[in-house]
Amino acid sequence: MPTAYFGRRVAAGLLGVAIVAAGWSHAPTLHADSSASVQIPATPVSFASPELDALAANMAKEIVKKKARVVVVGGGGPQNKVTELGAGLRDAFNESLARQTQGARVLDGAGVRDVLHKCRVSEGMLYTDVIAAWIAHHASADWYITFRVYALTGNHASLVAELFAGDKTGSQPIFRASGNVTLTDAQLAVADSDYQPTPNNPSAVTMKPFPKGPKCLICRNPSYTEEGRRLKISGVVYLDVVVRPDGVADDIVVLKPLGHGLDACAIDAILNWKFEPAKDAQGQAIATHIPIEITFRLN
Repeated sequence: MPTAYFGRRVAAGLLGVAIVAAGWSHAPTLHADSSASVQIPATPVSFASPELDALAANMAKEIVKKKARVVVVGGGGPQNKVTELGAGLRDAFNESLARQTQGARVLDGAGVRDVLHKCRVSEGMLYTDVIAAWIAHHASADWYITFRVYALTGNHASLVAELFAGDKTGSQPIFRASGNVTLTDAQLAVADSDYQPTPNNPSAVTMKPFPKGPKCLICRNPSYTEEGRRLKISGVVYLDVVVRPDGVADDIVVLKPLGHGLDACAIDAILNWKFEPAKDAQGQAIATHIPIEITFRLN
């Protein structure tokens, strides 16, 4: 049976799972520049529109009819890129949907962010559908809606929202609504701007050769989903994780998913890991970003 590694050997691999977290070149890099000038915040862009309200109204009818409690995830655009435009349209759609279902059946954006914060997962995961069922489960929702911008043509955006029923083990599409919105100049200006989520740990630095780097002390291996077993799925989930000064994992981001519920399994495992945090030159524990790779492989 293969061995699990986190820079060194830490545990025997259960279910053929290997864990690697050292020197992965694709991890995001954060830069701190104390000499940077203070930026005056730009005027917030409004994404609400009658066209978006019409799309939400179409979906609201189905939600009310099904009497389901739902969360909205997604916001990715063409090539699955999450931009300020996609995130803004998703938020506006979510707000409109909550209004049109009297708020009782649709968790608002602030509510979902609070769930992710408490679960120690980056709010950026709200704007993808990678762990949509996982988010719905932790938000005590029955179903979830994925929202995305599937085309941009001139000053028009083509949108699609899909309602899914299911749980952490699998989901089935129930209803699909699509529509187009005319974009304002302000919205077009952020169409190519990458969405930047608010971090849970803004002071966290990128992993580098500290006098004493982060070390995994208790790293139990993740479980396999039934779907993953049935389809004999093997592969790697790539993540970025902040190890806090108290040795707890936070701000978890799935950078490259594997699918079939295995990304959620990787997150669930890391949430229960215990680390020895990195320390600076003065011996003080600090929050540090680290790349983690979890390889799922059935024996």
